[in-house]
Amino acid sequence: MSALPLPKMTEDEFIAFEGASVDRHEFFKGEVFAMAGGTFTHSMAKTNTLALLQAALRKRQCRVANSDLMVTVRATGLKTYPDVSVV
Repeated sequence: MSALPLPKMTEDEFIAFEGASVDRHEFFKGEVFAMAGGTFTHSMAKTNTLALLQAALRKRQCRVANSDLMVTVRATGLKTYPDVSVV
């Protein structure tokens, strides 16, 4: 992960950049931000949350995803990797 600021990008440029990167980034209004790693406690919290959501939603048509899934917040255009998502 580089400490150098990244140039502003279009959404399409970001998608191409992110697809070729080994690190993860967030995208907001043309700016790209490197994502930091988490702690053991954070990892346990998100794993437990994911497991509880999966169990609670088992009989519904919802699916639970981990932080490998990039999502876009429609209201703001933010592209990010939440710890847990429900789709």
